[in-house]
Order: sequence, then structure tokens, then C-alpha cells
Amino acid sequence: SGSEPGPITFDDPGPHQVILFTETECGITQSIEVLHIYDDPDEPDITSNSPVCTGGTIELMVSNTNGVSFEWTGPNGFMSTEQNPIIPDATPDNSGTYILTITDVISGCTRVSTINVLVYDAPPVNIIPEEPEVCIGQSVTLTATGANTYSWSPDTYLNQTIGAQVIVT
Repeated sequence: SGSEPGPITFDDPGPHQVILFTETECGITQSIEVLHIYDDPDEPDITSNSPVCTGGTIELMVSNTNGVSFEWTGPNGFMSTEQNPIIPDATPDNSGTYILTITDVISGCTRVSTINVLVYDAPPVNIIPEEPEVCIGQSVTLTATGANTYSWSPDTYLNQTIGAQVIVT
């Protein structure tokens, strides 16, 4: 009658037969088509060493994958076909979402996963006063800003070695 059947959906992998019956003036015929239905690849376990600081190396790592190819894309035009790519000399422009598409090498089925990466911009560290001038026997207080912790050396002329502020004598 010329009508087209609706879509066929299979819920389980494996071979499935589809039979087509046709009727013409010459009689009824049948055609059998065997469809091979594949599972999508397993969800990969993606990790990274994020967050990293400016100048550091971003490491993207994938495990629990067998028989698949890899295609990574990400910020700043990043592209790679390595399983575990690295990005040296990271900048804040490398922050963002990295997309991994894995493709089963036999079936061609794909799965897409993502991971977010953060690159911290290293803040400037300042010491105040800059280039202090003192005479013998006098002291000067140095104050550092821009970091979380501070460690000074050598400790010979310092009142302490830990902290944002030291007195040099």
C-alpha cells in the first residue's frame, strides 16, 4: 500500500533480524536483514590534576577504557587524540571544560564525557618597602603581600622566618 513502517528501537545489544515482506503481481517475497546492535562504550573515568597554577602542567587522565579511540577538545583551541594528554605551561586561558569523545574501534559507537579544569593566575608577590636602605645597627620591617604563606631566609638577621612580616636587624 506504499506506507512506511515507523522506527524500530532495540533495547539490548546483539544480532536482531528484521524481515521485510513484499507483495507484487508476481507473489509474496521476503527479505531478511540482520542488524548488529552494539552497546555504547562504558563511561570513562576521567580525572585531572586540576587546579594548577600558571606555568604548571595540566594532566588529563582516562582509565577503564578498552578498545576505544580518544578525541579531546577544550579551551584555547586544545585538541588531542592521546588517551592521557598533557598541557605544559598552562595559563588561565586553559581553564574550562574539556570534552572527551571515545569511539569503540569495532562498532563506531561513541560516548561523550567532560571534565572541568582550573588554572590559577599566580598573583604578584610584593615586599614593602622595595629596596630599603638602612644603616648598620638599625632595623627595618619587611612586609610581604600576595601569597598564602611566607618563609624567609637566611635567618641570620631575621626576628623570625615564617610570616608575612619580619624585622631585619
